[in-house]
Amino acid sequence: MRIGWAWLLWAGCGEPSDPPQACTDLAAASVSLTVVDAAGDPVADAVAEWSVDGGPWSACDAVFEPGSFACGWEVSGTLSIAVTADGYADWADEVVIGMDAEGCHVIGAVVTAVLEASTVPTTTPTTSADPP
Repeated sequence: MRIGWAWLLWAGCGEPSDPPQACTDLAAASVSLTVVDAAGDPVADAVAEWSVDGGPWSACDAVFEPGSFACGWEVSGTLSIAVTADGYADWADEVVIGMDAEGCHVIGAVVTAVLEASTVPTTTPTTSADPP
């Protein structure tokens, strides 16, 4: 018995009582991340990483605008997000990402990371020529 490709697409999405629905080939970002400072300005030199369900960490993909990232593509589960940038305190959060009703794509989250200026004081080394 030969199984048609349309049936295979239908079988991959939804219950048998649902009308046939094909999943698209478009990839959805699990988390769309924007990194800004306290004034709301993008932090262009931010580095963002993600991990799902306690697994290994991966770099988020920089997209379009400075400070904008896509963290994971079609990845569901508990995503941990971590952001670092020079002059700012580290930022971290977790978000739970589920799947759509058809089981085709993730239901992505939109997250804004507001970085606070680092409170770690910077010190200037003194030399013997500097007064005490």
